[in-house]
Amino acid sequence: MASPAPAALPEGASIYVKVVQGKDLRNHLGKEPTVSMLLRVSVAGQAQTEVCNSAPVPAGNSPKWNQEFKLPVPDATKSQLEVTLWDESDPAPEKYSHFLGEVLLNLAKLAPYKGHYIEQVFHIKQGKTIPTAEQATGSLTLGLRLDIPDEAAAPTPAAAATTPPAAAPTPPAAVPSPVAAAPAPAAAAPPSPPAPAAAPAQSPPAPSITSPKSGLAAWQASAAGQASAKAKAMVSRDIEGEKKAEEEAALRVSQEAEMKAAESKAKAEELARQEVEAITMQAEHDAQAKMLHERESAQPQQQAKDDEEARRVHAAEQQRIEALHADAVKAAQDKAAEEARATSEALHAAKAHAEREAAQSSTLAAAEKAMSAASPTGAATPALAAARVVIAVIEAQGVPGMDGLVAKVAVEGRADTSAAQTRVAKGAEEPFWNEKFVFGVAAGDVDSTAIAADVFTAEGAPVAGIRRVPVRTLLQGQRMSLPTVNQGKDIFCVDAWFDLVAPADTTAPADGANMASAKTPGRPQMHLRMTYIPAAGDSALSPRSAPRVLAHQTTALREKTPIGHLGGPADVGIMLGPHAQDPNAAAVHALAPGGPAEAAGTVRVGDTLLDVDGYDVSGPPIG
Repeated sequence: MASPAPAALPEGASIYVKVVQGKDLRNHLGKEPTVSMLLRVSVAGQAQTEVCNSAPVPAGNSPKWNQEFKLPVPDATKSQLEVTLWDESDPAPEKYSHFLGEVLLNLAKLAPYKGHYIEQVFHIKQGKTIPTAEQATGSLTLGLRLDIPDEAAAPTPAAAATTPPAAAPTPPAAVPSPVAAAPAPAAAAPPSPPAPAAAPAQSPPAPSITSPKSGLAAWQASAAGQASAKAKAMVSRDIEGEKKAEEEAALRVSQEAEMKAAESKAKAEELARQEVEAITMQAEHDAQAKMLHERESAQPQQQAKDDEEARRVHAAEQQRIEALHADAVKAAQDKAAEEARATSEALHAAKAHAEREAAQSSTLAAAEKAMSAASPTGAATPALAAARVVIAVIEAQGVPGMDGLVAKVAVEGRADTSAAQTRVAKGAEEPFWNEKFVFGVAAGDVDSTAIAADVFTAEGAPVAGIRRVPVRTLLQGQRMSLPTVNQGKDIFCVDAWFDLVAPADTTAPADGANMASAKTPGRPQMHLRMTYIPAAGDSALSPRSAPRVLAHQTTALREKTPIGHLGGPADVGIMLGPHAQDPNAAAVHALAPGGPAEAAGTVRVGDTLLDVDGYDVSGPPIG
């Protein structure tokens, strides 16, 4: 006889779900998803109206919720729990494009464990009704408990009539499993009687000597009592054997009943599972048919949408091409304007340089003429008139928030108070000029003149400047001599970073606290290289003995100068010596490895030295 179908759960039953965590969920749109869940119960393929939503967990393939939900269950034998996962970070989802997978659970499987909390890991499946470009992956950990009200615990009369009788309790573990055989017949031979027992504890009284007849009777009575006791013992053992055989038979019957009840229950559960699966498959088939019908109905609308989208994309592409063309035209115009501006600035700079050269030549000529007129003999003294201060304006740093700056330098205290101006340098806070200027200074004005260097805007507004550097200070700088400069006599050089101060504070003289040999980060400074070339006849600045830097001395200089700083006092990494083909010229014999000249790549071994700080050295011989 087939097992009866399980009875439907009464109204008021519910499923408690605890969503613990997910693991190894797939990416969506090339990134980790923000996962939320939708929970509902469906009965015979029909979704119930009550739905639960979890909170979204941002950016993670293994989100954790630990949220609890409770849903009503009308009929556990025909119900299933549906848990679907979605990516909430998709800005424009289309139908099911942000679907990440689902977990389906037949609630009939929880009926035997009602009231008990069970936590289990479920594999996330793609599902049959929701197609996506990428397949679902990962797992989901759920805690489940099927709750049934207490008043529904007693079975209804109809259910009691169809419920099989309860199986006998399982025997203790010490009892061996029953053997499937009929019980032993009652006529089986009883157990063999034991060996004759020893004499009873109370021996019969000995026959009286004085009465032989009474003693025999007493002995016979004693023997009869012993025989009766043995017979009773044998009957008792037979009764116990029969009782034990009956108990074993009853145990076997009970175990067989339990096995049959378990088989009936398993068959009933299998039938219920097959029925639920059939209902689920039918529901899925109906859903697929409905989706196919909707898709076929929506094809004309979708085609219209596709055409509209194609027109929109074409228009956007046309706008993009037009914008690119406009940008290209504007870039060409800007480039042409920039080139015109650069050409204008170059012409302006060349003109200004020519004017400065003319002014400097005029200044030197005027100084030489004045010195010649002051001479007692009236003879010209070009050596004294030709004392020069060469100022190289390199760069500045920390100039606050301005772009388009110029530097003006001058030697104050001379009869000619004109100043020289650099070109306009682009680059806010760190303008770079790298221009040099030559000023004529009479030998008698060394103690009364000072070097000024100030920074202005392109419109002429003062920005900052250095404290005035007395020309006499240059004589305390680095003393050097080159064969092709000043006829081998000493020249003096100060290469330093000077602090920039407010325009009102530049009149004070500079001291050692206002200058540094290297750039100080975060400090407003101006880099100047100032060289004093004394007049050849200045007796106070007589040349030192053998000041030449010749080819045979380069080895000694390398040994004394650390790597990276070869090349002499100017620290440009160039070693000079006699020219191999022109005895009246100097040539580059070596470049210091890693030095500035080698890094720039514009100077090569064998190049001819033509100019040093604005002084033409191409003619005088070496040595």
